[in-house]
Amino acid sequence: MRKRDWRQLAFLSTIVGCVQFLFLSSVAMVFYGGGTQINPNSTGYIFFMNLFSDLGRTKSFGNPNTISFILFLTTLFLASIALAAYFIAIPGVINVNKPERMKILTILGVLNAGFFVAIALTPADLFPFLHDFIVLLAFILLFSVSLMMYFLFKDIETIPRIYPLVFLVFTCLIALYGFVSLVTGFFPDGLQELSLFLRALIQKIVIYYLITCFIIQSLGALKNYPGVPWVV
Repeated sequence: MRKRDWRQLAFLSTIVGCVQFLFLSSVAMVFYGGGTQINPNSTGYIFFMNLFSDLGRTKSFGNPNTISFILFLTTLFLASIALAAYFIAIPGVINVNKPERMKILTILGVLNAGFFVAIALTPADLFPFLHDFIVLLAFILLFSVSLMMYFLFKDIETIPRIYPLVFLVFTCLIALYGFVSLVTGFFPDGLQELSLFLRALIQKIVIYYLITCFIIQSLGALKNYPGVPWVV
């Protein structure tokens, strides 16, 4: 198989991996056992009151959650492979003056993808502290990767401005999510419902933007590769 062929396959797999996450996570929401952090007796998955991590619980606040757990584990595993494929393939199609930075990006990107699998392997109901710690590390790493991609892409004049702009916006969204998570942690008991709503809302925006972001990037790479300006 030629070099260009495996890279094209990698970008295609990234797109497929992102789309399957949208589908399987939605199915997992349908089979979710019910309950939120502030109302364990609520019915079903409440989009703006449940976090994505709730889908990966083995028991949803006391109720069976086997199907949702399996779907969440499966979709995060596949999505992680897809994101890793992107970061492995992208250095060969982006011409930068300092290729060592692209190597660092690949390492960080693949490591970040691995953290998403780790999130699924540490259900919040079984390993609450470890789960939260891994989620924190994953988002810190994701922020670093996104910021690095913005600075790498913006210095390449032949790349359309939308590509670095996508990552700049994503970096700001991750920072916003971190800020909201920190601030809402100090909300009094009477505002816990608002706290959960804000965290669930911003998390949904970040995750769905992440999916859209890598679909756009992969489509761009497929459209231009192996022609100018992407190919080395």
